[in-house]
Amino acid sequence: RNEKPNTISLRACRLITRILLTRSLQSITNRQAMIIADDAFNRSGSVPGILDAILVQAEFVNATYQSSSQLKKALESSRRQFLDITHQVVLMHELTMDKYPGDISLFPGDETYNLSNMEITDPFPNSRKVLWIRYLRAGDGERFNAAIQVNPDGSFQAQNLRLDMKMDTAAGNVQMSVTRDEFVTCVMCSPLLSECLRRLTLADCLWTRQQKTYPKPLNLDIIIADPAQEAEEEEFMDAMNARQSVVFEIWDYDLSKKDDFLGECWLPPLSMLTAEPRQFVLPVTKAPEDRDPTQSRPDDNKFKDGKAIECTGNLFVEASWRFPHQDADELGADESLEGRFKKEEAMHTGELYIKVIKATELRLADKKLLGMNVLSSNIVGNLGSDPYVWVYVRNEAVGKEDKPVPGIGVGGWKKNSVTALDEPIMKTTWKRSTVNPVWEEEKRVLLQTGAFEKRTKRKGLGLGNLDLTGRSGQRREDQHAIDVLNGRDDLRIQFRSEEPNKPEQNKDEANRPRHNQLVYMSDTVHQFKAKLRNACREEAEARRTTLNEKSAEEERKLVSQFDEASRGISYRHAVMVFIPSQRLRELSQQMRQYTQSEKSTAFSSKEYEYQRLYRLEEQDPSSWQPLDTIRTFEHYKAMYGFGLELPQRLRIVEGTEEYKTKNTRYRQFQEEQKSWSQHVDSLNTEAECFGWAKYTHRNDGGSVEWRQAIVNRPEMAIDGKRTYKTWFINTANSVRTGAVPGQTAKEDLDFEDVLLAPPNARIFASGHAEHQEFLDKAKILRDTEGLKEAEIAARLNAEMKQRYGRGGAYDVSAVDAITVADVQHVLRRDDMISAQAMPKRAGALGGLPGMGGVSHGR
Repeated sequence: RNEKPNTISLRACRLITRILLTRSLQSITNRQAMIIADDAFNRSGSVPGILDAILVQAEFVNATYQSSSQLKKALESSRRQFLDITHQVVLMHELTMDKYPGDISLFPGDETYNLSNMEITDPFPNSRKVLWIRYLRAGDGERFNAAIQVNPDGSFQAQNLRLDMKMDTAAGNVQMSVTRDEFVTCVMCSPLLSECLRRLTLADCLWTRQQKTYPKPLNLDIIIADPAQEAEEEEFMDAMNARQSVVFEIWDYDLSKKDDFLGECWLPPLSMLTAEPRQFVLPVTKAPEDRDPTQSRPDDNKFKDGKAIECTGNLFVEASWRFPHQDADELGADESLEGRFKKEEAMHTGELYIKVIKATELRLADKKLLGMNVLSSNIVGNLGSDPYVWVYVRNEAVGKEDKPVPGIGVGGWKKNSVTALDEPIMKTTWKRSTVNPVWEEEKRVLLQTGAFEKRTKRKGLGLGNLDLTGRSGQRREDQHAIDVLNGRDDLRIQFRSEEPNKPEQNKDEANRPRHNQLVYMSDTVHQFKAKLRNACREEAEARRTTLNEKSAEEERKLVSQFDEASRGISYRHAVMVFIPSQRLRELSQQMRQYTQSEKSTAFSSKEYEYQRLYRLEEQDPSSWQPLDTIRTFEHYKAMYGFGLELPQRLRIVEGTEEYKTKNTRYRQFQEEQKSWSQHVDSLNTEAECFGWAKYTHRNDGGSVEWRQAIVNRPEMAIDGKRTYKTWFINTANSVRTGAVPGQTAKEDLDFEDVLLAPPNARIFASGHAEHQEFLDKAKILRDTEGLKEAEIAARLNAEMKQRYGRGGAYDVSAVDAITVADVQHVLRRDDMISAQAMPKRAGALGGLPGMGGVSHGR
């Protein structure tokens, strides 16, 4: 199947560069524009051109000469004359580029050229000559030489010296084309091209004064997620401390009257607990006198005559906390809505283990009259309490002044959704007539973090549970999924598509935008974010002028949110576009097929399902695709439908680490952006590193050039010399059909022909884990005993042989010996670490009285 390649040729890049620079009124020639294009878009940075050109009096040139330098040397030794015409050939190359735009070949076509047309005075009239040209090829930077026969009258036939690689070859196709992403990146990385493009795009947005017309602005509906940026703070607080407090309340069981309060004690914060159970001795205290609901569970039975009941004793418990209660591997890689919903719940849920062991020295609650049991031999046994323990949990994310949350009462205490009574997580049995009860009862419960529980319990139970139509249950499940995956307060703002000279008549005055910002197709996503901040600031200022004492709390909150958004939107925020699922597209298409007369129950059912799915997917983070900040809305016009009459919906979200777990599209987008930011010149691993190596031009008499290369670990040759397996980057001779980097042809180069970029390349490090313990002693042996590198290697090998040979756990013959190169690498590494600490120490000493400071002179 013939598919359009997602690439653009280097020749097309040259034409685009020339047009871009010409429209920007840059004073450059066509050849200079081609050179700028090759420098910007060529992967190897090779710029084609004429290196050397000479005119020699001869019938032909011997084939033994493969470069102009060899030919010049031979002519000078034989005292034969030649003429350097490099300047004239370069001017001819300039004229050729003007005639054939985008083509950088020299002497193309079938026409006949003459030295006089090139403004060259023939130094050898009426004799045959040879025009020798040495040039550099585009794409891979290879050097070539060509000999052109010149007639006695100075004429010669066109040779068409191609300075481009052939596109029909595998190597040429790779070197002479760039992908779409590479093209955009190269333009933005070139200061000259990016500035010219910026001026042109800004000029396209300006209205023409003569015609009095404006470009059409975009109609956008913007959703700013969490404008107050409370989500990150809540997640941090939940991670540090689950924000769930556990309190033990001890009560005296009475059959005929209300139970008596014996005291309460708090478990230490869950962040202090570990996965292994620990025992705690908790002092039993009375309820606070101020009846603060955040300090004690509200209950009138904890007080008598308006004062808190005095309590004594200690409670012995055992507890542990595991958060989250499931590892990431146990959750699996299910990226469906249900899978991500369960994963999000599991990541905010921990397991609490509680064991109530015993209590000591509790207060007496049941005081019987002595006359009733005066003949009893166990009077003390009849004077005691019948204690039992309630365990309650308080959500610390719910404050005293917060609005009521379904399922959570005042102060954050959990309530039963049916009875509206405080709901404990554990209750022990009661023990008869004792102030030192022993229970030994335990339980495991799952607790969600405070902010997450508060957010996901927004919808309570009530009359809506009567599922008469079969849709109420589905609606509650959808709302719960929305609260789990998103559940934040969003802020909406619109951008109008009206023209300045034709104001739009907005019937909905309350929802009319109150800012003057306009967004155009030529705006980049980065420019749009700047306009969005300005729009939020203008909205806040316009709404603030209408506030008064009678203004509703919602209006004041809206002004605050616009203020927060105008200051908070930064480079960390991503601009997302809504991507409906395939099922949602199918429902929309099916609904369009119904006419007005054909609408029936089937249409109503599909319409309900469409609205339900649309509402659910709109709140699902994975339904939003991030946009690249360096691209304009024009780039996304065909893909996402920008510029239509219907408003395009965008979402602004802060790209936190937690958001990556929710949105798979954003995670993939970040991985792609990270891959583009990685540079090969930072490669430094134990297997290979970046460097430069001598590259030999076989078509230029063996001339040498230092080129970028990836160098493997050194190997010892038979003659004892160290050699490197080297792969030249972006070199045609190193590329084979069907090969990939790491499997391409590599050349063996000597130690002197390679220059490594890292100051302490890791390829010199020992590849054996057994060596590390001994190599750490190298610096000590050098500094304390003054041993040489070879002596250090011998000492360490002896110690290693003694260690492994005596223990018998390793085969000594299977472990390679420590080499001098291994010792040198470790010493350089340790010296670099010491050198990094020296300036701080020297600076500190230089500031002391009597200490010599750093000299500022030479």
